[in-house]
Amino acid sequence: MRWNDLCRQMCRPADWIVASEVRIAKFVVTAGVVAGVSLHQHGGWARVWDDFEQLGVLVGVLSGACYGWRRLRGIDRSPG
Repeated sequence: MRWNDLCRQMCRPADWIVASEVRIAKFVVTAGVVAGVSLHQHGGWARVWDDFEQLGVLVGVLSGACYGWRRLRGIDRSPG
């Protein structure tokens, strides 16, 4: 098995996520919610509100990474 074949198989789930706007939105929202719940478990609402900017940065970075990945791999948008 060649290295490119291995990388292509490893990239397949990420390619599937970024192929649709809906899946990107669900992925980003899920990651934000998981981070928020984790912050709440480790410090309550005060910790969530203190680190609210970081949650916004996380969402922005994930969105940018998804759209960058789609552009890098040349993936066309699918309608759903």
